[in-house]
Amino acid sequence: MMMQKKIFQLFSVMLFLSNAAYAQEKGYYIDQTTENWTALHHINPNNQKTDFCMALSNDFVLGFKSNKEGVGLQIWDAEGQQIPNHEKSIALNIGKKHYIFKVKAMDHNTLMNRLDPSDFNILLKNLSYSSFVLVEYTKNAMKPIDLSGLPEILTLFHQCTINAGFTEWQKPNN
Repeated sequence: MMMQKKIFQLFSVMLFLSNAAYAQEKGYYIDQTTENWTALHHINPNNQKTDFCMALSNDFVLGFKSNKEGVGLQIWDAEGQQIPNHEKSIALNIGKKHYIFKVKAMDHNTLMNRLDPSDFNILLKNLSYSSFVLVEYTKNAMKPIDLSGLPEILTLFHQCTINAGFTEWQKPNN
């Protein structure tokens, strides 16, 4: 049963990115894909307003989400080994910098946290000047993420955040 759920979730995400008509029917709109990153937003079907914006790596491992509650980090664990509602630490290694974040498992695959806008800005600035980031779930589970295309996608993500009226954060200057 657990394996079926993982396969379904992975298939859903792949279908989302490959079938724009289906995605739009569900309220998801891809703004742009540049190299290894995609900017997208979701429109609530009840009020026709954007309820979140995302910048997401095309392998789904690392993303940033902005909504009325703030801005945050989203990590995807394809192995589905997370315990829902359980908190843990993850690390992002960017060049010689090492960031540790407390995240909460939203389900078996998705880890999220909220970031202070100034901390978020510092993180994005460092990501914008690097070519890859290493996401570390545990000492044995590490995933390198190609950052090609991220600066352009962050511009779209920032614009979506402003247009939707979410918490303001400063887009880093390159």
